[in-house]
Amino acid sequence: MSGGEFNPQSACGCCAGVGIEAPTAIHNRPGLSAIAYRIGTHGQVLASLRARLSSQDHPALEKLRTRDHDDFSIALLDAYACMADVLGFYQERLANEAYLRTAGERLSLSELARLIGYRLKPGVAAETCLAFTLQEPPPQAPSSEPKQTSGVPDKVTLDVGIKVQSVPGPDEKPQTFETVESIEARPAWNALKPRISQTCLPASGRTDLYLQGANLILRPGDGLLFIGDEFIGGADKTRWQFRLVTTAVPDADRQRTRVTWDMALTAKTPAQNPQVHVFRKRAAVFGHNAPDWAAMPVSIKKAYKSGVTDDPLTWGSEWPNFKIDTVANTVDMDAVYADVVPHDQETSSWLVLAAGSNIAPFKVTGTSVISRAAFAMAAKTTRAALSGDNLSVFSGKVRETAVYAASQALQFAEAPDSSVVSGNQVVLDKSVDDLPPGRRLVVTGRAQNGDAEKTEVVTLKSVAPHGKASQLTFEEKLAHEYQRDTVVIYANVALATHGETVRQILGGGAARLSHQRFALKHAPLTFVGAGNETGAEAALEVRVNDIRWRQAPTLYAVGPDDRSYVLRTGEDGAGILQFGDGRRGARLPTGQDNVRAVYRKGIGAAGNLKAGQISQLLTRPLGLKAASNPLPAAGGVDADSADAARRNMPLGVRTLGRVVSVRDYEDYARAYTGIAKAQAAVLDTGVGRIVFLTVAGDGGAQPADATLDKLLDALKRNGDPLVRCETKAYSEATFHLALRVKRDPDHDAKKVLADVKAALRAAFSFDARDFGQIVARSEIIAVAQGVAGVLGVDLDHFYRGALPCQQKHLVEERLIPASAKVGENGARVAAELLLLDDGPLDYLEEMP
Repeated sequence: MSGGEFNPQSACGCCAGVGIEAPTAIHNRPGLSAIAYRIGTHGQVLASLRARLSSQDHPALEKLRTRDHDDFSIALLDAYACMADVLGFYQERLANEAYLRTAGERLSLSELARLIGYRLKPGVAAETCLAFTLQEPPPQAPSSEPKQTSGVPDKVTLDVGIKVQSVPGPDEKPQTFETVESIEARPAWNALKPRISQTCLPASGRTDLYLQGANLILRPGDGLLFIGDEFIGGADKTRWQFRLVTTAVPDADRQRTRVTWDMALTAKTPAQNPQVHVFRKRAAVFGHNAPDWAAMPVSIKKAYKSGVTDDPLTWGSEWPNFKIDTVANTVDMDAVYADVVPHDQETSSWLVLAAGSNIAPFKVTGTSVISRAAFAMAAKTTRAALSGDNLSVFSGKVRETAVYAASQALQFAEAPDSSVVSGNQVVLDKSVDDLPPGRRLVVTGRAQNGDAEKTEVVTLKSVAPHGKASQLTFEEKLAHEYQRDTVVIYANVALATHGETVRQILGGGAARLSHQRFALKHAPLTFVGAGNETGAEAALEVRVNDIRWRQAPTLYAVGPDDRSYVLRTGEDGAGILQFGDGRRGARLPTGQDNVRAVYRKGIGAAGNLKAGQISQLLTRPLGLKAASNPLPAAGGVDADSADAARRNMPLGVRTLGRVVSVRDYEDYARAYTGIAKAQAAVLDTGVGRIVFLTVAGDGGAQPADATLDKLLDALKRNGDPLVRCETKAYSEATFHLALRVKRDPDHDAKKVLADVKAALRAAFSFDARDFGQIVARSEIIAVAQGVAGVLGVDLDHFYRGALPCQQKHLVEERLIPASAKVGENGARVAAELLLLDDGPLDYLEEMP
């Protein structure tokens, strides 16, 4: 039409404002998280159909001149547009599900993974060690009758499958764990304890000892003589020590006495079969209280000593023959002492002479009571015949010499052992010689350097007699030093994993059918840690006609006669079994209910429980009393989420099951079940280079030791066995923030502050950060500034550490986490992951 010229075709208005709008041109730039794939919406399709009604290309439709919505023709087009809109919507959804970056359904990712031979991580069950307590047999009454049976077994075989349930905490459900190994348990092995006391023997530097008996009646000043085989046998006459008692504290409960003395023992302390003797009497020698010779009249002096005149120069200074040993090798005491007896095979009798710094022990070989008159005095006295050296030293020291006599041999007692329990050996307080080597033990106790309870698992290497007790030797040294009186060693220990056993008849085989499928009724199917490429294997056993069939990754590589099946897991964790067709995998033989499965249900992080939480026995064989988990249940991992699957799927293509480059080590570890993050580095240890892996578990958890061990085994098996590889859990580092924000007045203050906090926690959380990733001041400001309603940001605190007052700079430009390295003494230090501290921000405020 032109120049206002009238056209009869335009009178109905059919051609006004219409044109073809669908199908629309589709263009998606790279890197999008969702793609457009619709040919048009309802309105676009309807407009395009209406435009075709007026098209010269369809002359048969020119008679349809109305465009009213209530017209049947237009209604039909509208219905078609609705159908096209629905189909276009789902076509776009399906198109998005066909690409790794844009797929939103885990099923789509699983199917994409199958195209490249990758299996999404199915999750893995938590595991722990269960310590079982057996009922102690009641004590037998003393009787001459034959020993009566109590009905309580002295040992119990705990088979695989003992069930123990957890005590649920708030918002938790009970979780069932089952043992995966059989052990022999005994009541005597319930809770072993180290020897907390030991026989206290004299040693250099000691100033105290424990002696047997609480009624020793030791007094300060009593003499103590320490001798041993060296002195008694004459091999070394200097190996003795003499001390004076300072205190004696009896302990009636333990029937012992703690004795202290004046000076510490020296290197001359006897070492071979030491003995201790206490002297009950402290005496003097005959003549110690004789009158002073100088005060005696000259007449008496002349009577006692020839050649004495009135000249004082002839008198001398002391009584004539004023010696303690007037008879060779004897000493006359100042009185009669019936307690001084001669030495014989049954009685050990010793005597010590002390004069100033001169001290010497002697053996009493004989005693007699004599009457002696000398030095202007007379008395009955005990004469002791002595055997020993250095008696001549005391010969002229009558007045100075003290005699310690009436010796009594005492026995050394058990003393408290305050040493730490460490290393790879522990002496117990009883005998457990029947404990088999190779057994798993759990050691728990309070750490020496604090009050924290520590628990670890060790493997028993050997058991050896140690007196009346036993000494345990472990395969490896203890990781901690323990306070001795807090240590408990559990020996009735079995490995257990999360999950409950289910027995199911799957159905009957039919040889005429290929690729028969059966579904497991209970979900989720339990997967446990394994040393294979994925790090997990199903806890499933399938038998056909009572013959076990083996799981294969795929039927493509199995032969026509191989009894194999493949396992698929659904979105709910339920298992689906598929058997062969006679060409790739054998067909199932025909039979009624001849396909049976034994499997376990239960998996994931729900099984990660605290120590002591698994304690409800569901299986109670005779004699079993209780069970508990001294260690936390760890290693439970949920199945791959969509984000995790999208992140990990390319890793299998990169390594193709082989580990060659350093990047391969990192990729392989990241694809391993139970590992969420990994970083590989080459470290120079001084004796060679190693590949060192820093790893983290899901959600920032520390991977279980068993997971790390299996990962290393898989790396060695699929990589170069000559390449040394080590792995260690990451070191978590945190930083603190304080900031103020300028708010847009049109936005709610509480919501803006909450959104800023949420954005910061998301941006600097475990999932968002990598090992060694730097955190910059500008990055923090950008995250906060990106929140809707924030006009400005003032960052006041940005630091590592605990307290702001301990910081040199409250606002750092950037924080650099430590990389993996070789530390002091060659110790490997894992890389750091720098995250925002979980605690409250120092403050988050609105600017005035």
